[in-house]
Amino acid sequence: MFGAGEFSRFFDCVSVLKDPSEVGDKELEKQTQYFIHELLKRLSPLASGVLPEDVLTISESAARLVEVPGGAPLLYLIGEVYVQQAKLRMGRLYGAEGLFERVSSAGRSVKKVYEIVRSQAEMDQMRESQFPSNLVEGGADDALVSHTEQSVDPKTQEVHLKKLIDHWWLLGKMNVECHTRDICVATFATKSSAIACQEMARSLSALGLYYQKVSTKAIALNPENETPLGNFLNEDD
Repeated sequence: MFGAGEFSRFFDCVSVLKDPSEVGDKELEKQTQYFIHELLKRLSPLASGVLPEDVLTISESAARLVEVPGGAPLLYLIGEVYVQQAKLRMGRLYGAEGLFERVSSAGRSVKKVYEIVRSQAEMDQMRESQFPSNLVEGGADDALVSHTEQSVDPKTQEVHLKKLIDHWWLLGKMNVECHTRDICVATFATKSSAIACQEMARSLSALGLYYQKVSTKAIALNPENETPLGNFLNEDD
């Protein structure tokens, strides 16, 4: 669902659905340094003003990433965060555009939190209305999947499975967004001067816009790429 492991240079594909607090401090620091290094590698060819589409490693990587399950919306999300973080550091932090970006980002975050809370409420309601309480002890989602597969008619099973996948997708995307933002902030912190931060911001913005363009094109060519369920159903055909 989350890039089939192809996004391992962007985030930890294995623990994307885990609570970040479950990762030990030493392991978290190790991961952070790795992702900072990878981001700097992606940005390095762009420092002289070269366009992302003219860098073979970037263009080939983006083309590959949008083809994996959930890849197009994930790459778009990463690009969106890159552009947001770049705007906040390109000499606009205290101007009207910087303020607008801060307010817009806050609004998007509130909306996403609301979507997750609503999704969790729907999941809880589905469990309570459809399944005996003893089925969800010790692992609610596992019990829901197991019971759905064994006892529910195919049409209802598909609805339940879609809701479950959508719920995991929302949670995972929120974690990816937060992680990507944290890595951007940590990478900017490695820069020793305001000029170096400005240069990184310009490269980050260019890369983010390129990722968004490639992802939008991939989704337009195949709208089912926009959702994880669409990718899952295509894999089974």
